[in-house]
Amino acid sequence: MLSRKRVITIIIILLLIFVYIDARLITDGQGMATLFNVDISYSGNVDWSSGGDYQYRSEISGDEIYDRADLTGLRVVNSFGEVDIIGESRDDISIDYRIEVKAATEELLEETVEQVALELSQSNQELEVSTARPENMDRVNIATYLTIRAPEELAVDLKSRFDDIRIEDFASQIMIDNSYGDVELLNNSGPLEIESSFSNYKISGIQEMINGRFSYTDIVIEQLSSDLELDLQFSDLDLYLDNEPDFWSYDLSTNFGTINSRYDFQLTEDGTRTNYYYEREGQPLIKIDGRFTDITIH
Repeated sequence: MLSRKRVITIIIILLLIFVYIDARLITDGQGMATLFNVDISYSGNVDWSSGGDYQYRSEISGDEIYDRADLTGLRVVNSFGEVDIIGESRDDISIDYRIEVKAATEELLEETVEQVALELSQSNQELEVSTARPENMDRVNIATYLTIRAPEELAVDLKSRFDDIRIEDFASQIMIDNSYGDVELLNNSGPLEIESSFSNYKISGIQEMINGRFSYTDIVIEQLSSDLELDLQFSDLDLYLDNEPDFWSYDLSTNFGTINSRYDFQLTEDGTRTNYYYEREGQPLIKIDGRFTDITIH
């Protein structure tokens, strides 16, 4: 029988064949130039250069200040770049951005730059930050780098592909839907809800419940002090408790995986499944359901 790691390796190799197609579908889906009608003369600074796989390149950069007014939420949609979202004691939202555009020809680059800009739109009490993109992304690559500073009490909703992400110091709910990226979530006191694949996660200092579905992702959670509910597939978890092990209730299960701990957990095995269950009334619950998953509790 093939080892779990070898099975993972084979599956990842097969899936990576489709990454390029997936990326194209994502970037195409971001376009809708006819809705945006952007003019780069009002979108920031344009810096022209050439070289690399795409012979022609430009960069659009700038900053925006958005008066918070009655906002309760911030939604960010991004791909192929970096996103830093920082909660602060402030009344407005500050957005520093850099958009890199690469194209195969100078004409195509000029056409693309005319259709690219940072896009801000408010719906009800939520501000959405995204990048306006052309419908035709053939022989074009666009990457957006964002640093957003927002009121710490705003709820955050992030949809991301091929981004490195950092979110810190928020007091409200954070929702993340991402794939293909490194993610850091630091010192957030509100609940987390995560859907992720093909990523690496570091989560630290979270004070409310963490609820997540992960596939092909390595997760490190430090200073856990609240409820945790995870569904893991081809993903490994390193969990560092903020309290002694008898502070928790446990419902742990993994199929074709292992449960490792320095604590005296009395594991049970049923075929390919390993389990640990221990209920302490009124104590926070660690619930993990894994397939092809190694769970390590420190």
